[in-house]
Amino acid sequence: DSKLYSKEKLISQIEKLGYKVEEDTKALEEEQIKSFKELKRLFITSISITIAIFILAFSNIFDKPLNTYMIFILASIIQFYCGARFYKLAYKAVINKNYDMNVLVALGTSAAYFYSTFVIFIPSLFPEHLRFMYFDGAAVIISFVILGRFLEENSKQKASDFLKNLMKLAPENANLLDENHQIKVIPAKELKLGNKVLVKTGEKIPADGLIIEGSADINTAMITGESLPVFKQIGDEVLAGTLNTNGVISIQVTKESSDTTLSKIITLLKSAQSKQIPISRFADKIANIFVPSVIIISILTFLIWGLILGDFQNAIIASISVLIISCPCALGLATPIAIVSSVSRGAKEGILIKNPEILEQIKNIEYAVFDKTGTLTKGNISVSNTDINEKYFKIIASIEKYSEHPISKAIVSFIENKNISCNIKIEDIQIIP
Repeated sequence: DSKLYSKEKLISQIEKLGYKVEEDTKALEEEQIKSFKELKRLFITSISITIAIFILAFSNIFDKPLNTYMIFILASIIQFYCGARFYKLAYKAVINKNYDMNVLVALGTSAAYFYSTFVIFIPSLFPEHLRFMYFDGAAVIISFVILGRFLEENSKQKASDFLKNLMKLAPENANLLDENHQIKVIPAKELKLGNKVLVKTGEKIPADGLIIEGSADINTAMITGESLPVFKQIGDEVLAGTLNTNGVISIQVTKESSDTTLSKIITLLKSAQSKQIPISRFADKIANIFVPSVIIISILTFLIWGLILGDFQNAIIASISVLIISCPCALGLATPIAIVSSVSRGAKEGILIKNPEILEQIKNIEYAVFDKTGTLTKGNISVSNTDINEKYFKIIASIEKYSEHPISKAIVSFIENKNISCNIKIEDIQIIP
């Protein structure tokens, strides 16, 4: 309601939470691709530098002081360049009182990094046996959390590619019939309720509608999975994106482009990608308790070692250790990757997951009921066997090859596989739907 809440205020509130706002789907897709490429670049940079740190840490390429300074420089690049996103997101999270995984990653890696920095530049703060460096640990944590985010974005990208392919099923243009039965080609999305559209052989149906003239075999495989075209005539319903395999029909539009069966499938898939399943919500709740708890335990550890036991050196190390070992939480990293991977893998295999919550319930399934065509079978008709004498095969195949019907194609394929040519010339051929 724009009277209660202006668009500008809404956008600023969303941006305060650490998100960006885009005006339309195209801009969103461009931003997602840009973000995906940025994550990929960050991960390659981070993992390459991490490997270099490990090589320097476990070899004697240079003398020890130079080795140490080089590790420090490389670790600083990972911490403040590759890890900058965690600081930004952690800041946004904290000011919104939402203690998520970013807060923990920023805290844990900062603790490891700054402890190691003090060990290099002010070693007198620590006794000899506690001068450890954790640059490699901080670098590995940042690299792996970026990898987790990259995998998540990669899965979303694949699911988006599948959605784009689904969107391509609907034709871009339609043959609009005016009152004088003249054809005007217009974008399919501009079709209105009640418009009359001409669909020729080989064309896709531009909108859901009813046949008002003619008849045709309609291939509905993209919606139903059935490989056999369905014969449709006056009064029958046809769906957007299905293919007119033979015949010419006029249809009356009954649903606008945003309300077709195909667009509903696309909308369901889009919303499925953004839904949270219970385990994911649980992970977020845990993170909100877990992060403050870790900070409190770290402070208590410092106070007990420092004030009660009087050992401030061990107090610093023990409290930092608490922060380091608690980062990152596998639950917060693994859950989103598992969900997005499942949804996108399902989409790739032709399984549309309307609600990701089903992924949790699927383990309890005892019985599964399948539609056979295209699900348990390839979705293409083939000839298994015949009692017709082989001497007629050449004539049969020569006639059948003139037809585009799936049964005709199956017969021709069966005969050709027996190395029988089908080259008899047939005259006066007529195909009747």
